[in-house]
Amino acid sequence: MPGSLTHQALLYASQDDFVGAILPFVRDGAALGEPVLVAARQRNVDALRQALNGEARTRRVELLSIGQWYENPSRTRAKFVHWAVERAWDRRVRLVGEPPWPLGSEAGVREWARHEAVINVAMADLPVTFICPYNTSELPPEVLDHARATHPELLEDGTPVDSGTYTRPDDFCRRFAGPQGPHQGAPTAEMEIDPARLGELRRLVEFEGSAAGVEPDRLGDLVVAVNEVATNALVHGARPARLRIFHRRGELLCEVGDAGAGFEDPLAGQLPPPPGVAGGFGMWITRMTGDATEVHSGEDGTTVTIHTSLAG
Repeated sequence: MPGSLTHQALLYASQDDFVGAILPFVRDGAALGEPVLVAARQRNVDALRQALNGEARTRRVELLSIGQWYENPSRTRAKFVHWAVERAWDRRVRLVGEPPWPLGSEAGVREWARHEAVINVAMADLPVTFICPYNTSELPPEVLDHARATHPELLEDGTPVDSGTYTRPDDFCRRFAGPQGPHQGAPTAEMEIDPARLGELRRLVEFEGSAAGVEPDRLGDLVVAVNEVATNALVHGARPARLRIFHRRGELLCEVGDAGAGFEDPLAGQLPPPPGVAGGFGMWITRMTGDATEVHSGEDGTTVTIHTSLAG
């Protein structure tokens, strides 16, 4: 395959800036016969489609809104990889992805930042040019700093320049591995994790998730994810192990804690286990399920917290 990943951040201030940078990227790719996927804010997609004036329908260009493409970070990243692998036989692939930053959720912002960092590993050997737009007039400085830290290159006036603050993905993700502070309020439910009580644990998660308003099509996946983390705590962690469930600010938090040292790899669960490897699926399944999955390790042990947003 021709080449490897080029990962760039586009910091734009207006819709005209967005179209001015992405339009030639799309047109050049189409002219070279390179498949192009754009997943961005609806207004940006509409403006780009208008500027293309019908070209997207006749060439290898897909234009999708955030709502049509994005899911949670791990699922979305897997979709990007799959889309690229299916098309990258003898040519490069062009991607534009504008993440849906959940500014009301600190954990959600951290998870999307980790997503941007992990792209550098997940797609490292693919012949992909990937531009990630960031709206400087709407996003806070923290998110713009994440852009510079997770992209080796920045796109300025159509020209790629090295990012002076780019950070290795494992080092970047390690930043968020420390304690993030205690949860507010008492848990709505909690129980000791024991091999003989995993059925009870699953029923508790299902009950609390349903009572909190977790969408029915997500509830089953959440139960499986919590069960996987609890099993990991029993097999790989240290007793005591405990499940605590919190309902707050439009989300449900399921926290599994044990007295073990936790994960050495800050990218644990961010990438699918290699073929032929028996372990490693628990955290992968968990990250594919929750809106954010945070792992904190310290002197008191390790906690894995699965954040699930609630409808309404």
